[in-house]
Amino acid sequence: MQWHLTPISVDNTTEPSPQLQDVVSYNLLGGEWLIFGIDTPVAPDAYHWVPPGPLSAQNNTWNILAWGYDSASVPYTMFWEVWLSGQPSEFYFLSRSDAGIADDTYQALLDGVKKFGNKEFNDALTRVYRIKQDGSRHGDPYPVCNATCKENGMW
Repeated sequence: MQWHLTPISVDNTTEPSPQLQDVVSYNLLGGEWLIFGIDTPVAPDAYHWVPPGPLSAQNNTWNILAWGYDSASVPYTMFWEVWLSGQPSEFYFLSRSDAGIADDTYQALLDGVKKFGNKEFNDALTRVYRIKQDGSRHGDPYPVCNATCKENGMW
């Protein structure tokens, strides 16, 4: 997976848009899949994501709960994602390492969430799983999202 966020308007430096273009690409089943959407800030470190086209009903709000460097000095981010389509809320953990977040840092994040004592958070922890990277994207440039991609036309 690659996740690429860019400002909507990089040309307007006097009144730049707070919105971001969001392109996520996956290598699945022998092909590349792109998902495009627009992220609009709704609070500090929280965005509402809306994809156009056939995926428009799959909009959600995502929040950055934690970010930094794990115990192996590798950058990571922890997200909380709330879907408006009735899907259960989820935690996501992204790391720059093929191995993922260092085990001790990952466990500390999970333990920190448990301390909140929030039922929705605790339920979501039962659905967290670690995705292994296979290195197939190493050295690849970020994907280009053409007009078809920007309408999620391949779905």
